[in-house]
Amino acid sequence: MKGLITLSLFLLIQACDAPQRTRNPYGSVSTSGTTTTDGGTSSVTDDSTTDTSDDGIEDSTSTTVIPGFEDCNLEYRYYANNIGYIGLCQNDNSENRFKLKIDRSDVQYGTCFVPVHAQLDSQGKRTSFKLGIAECVRNQKDKEYTMTLTKQRSEEINGVMVVKATAVNAYLQCMSAKVDFLSAYPGCQYDASCLQAANNYASSVCSQFVSTYPNDYKEIYPLD
Repeated sequence: MKGLITLSLFLLIQACDAPQRTRNPYGSVSTSGTTTTDGGTSSVTDDSTTDTSDDGIEDSTSTTVIPGFEDCNLEYRYYANNIGYIGLCQNDNSENRFKLKIDRSDVQYGTCFVPVHAQLDSQGKRTSFKLGIAECVRNQKDKEYTMTLTKQRSEEINGVMVVKATAVNAYLQCMSAKVDFLSAYPGCQYDASCLQAANNYASSVCSQFVSTYPNDYKEIYPLD
């Protein structure tokens, strides 16, 4: 299956306070969604969806080279069917700073970027988990942007999930699925059968994301 996301479940247990908001300097991207709780299904809306006072993505209109981007390669090396070709490079001095461009415009909904930590498990399978919120931009064709991703955990940013704004809610729900389950059942992490049920639930939510939005995301890893 293309780009299957595998949760690093044991690490997700540590992320109980991970926020689910996104930030878009060019307009609101709602993170309203549906999560399964002990009492059933409830609609959850985050009031802090948009934060225009601290834009995470800015136009790269200056001719001055920002330190750390001297060797930046923005060739279109990455691709997702519904996003287009993506050029992305990481600052050599600041792990949360990036330059990007996309060969296709999306000024109606936009494209979002989530910092992730990706690694190989003992079986050689890639796993990843998010490190912070999504930064979104209504991107214009071939326009360069400078981006600062908000990191809220200690692990290194060595990957970026690029996802269409229309699919970002589903991705964030995938990333928080196990935590949501554990929060609904206090003490679950100490019960083997309950913990297995949490793992199964998280896998189900992520499989649903992958099957529903197979062409709407690209995880770029490793970064170079």
